[in-house]
Amino acid sequence: MTIKLTNSEWEILDHRLCCTDELAEVYADTMYCNAEDAGSKISNEQRDALFAAARAEADRLHDQISESRIIDVAALSEIGRFIIADCIDGSTFFCGIDDAVWDGELTKGKVLSLRKAGHSLQRKFNEAGIECEMNWS
Repeated sequence: MTIKLTNSEWEILDHRLCCTDELAEVYADTMYCNAEDAGSKISNEQRDALFAAARAEADRLHDQISESRIIDVAALSEIGRFIIADCIDGSTFFCGIDDAVWDGELTKGKVLSLRKAGHSLQRKFNEAGIECEMNWS
């Protein structure tokens, strides 16, 4: 399955996808905690390798999606699926958006359009089997 992004959907996704170091950090920390929960340990070298792999994948996804605005869900690696889901789950795109209206930086119509795009983006990913939920505040 492929997902075609609108410009507004890309703007929302890219708000976090461009933060490749942060995405890699979240992935490495999550895998470290999952290993601890399973009763095993990850060495610093293994954690660094997870970080490097996630950073490379985040960079690749950012470059690929920014060019085409298309995501081939079937071709995503486990790390890629994690990163795409975290771009929605960890998004801060809508935090303070109401203040931007109050300050005159955005119109109410633009905010409504962006919220609609956010709902569409979340729906597209969920329908493609990437479970995620947008932070709306």
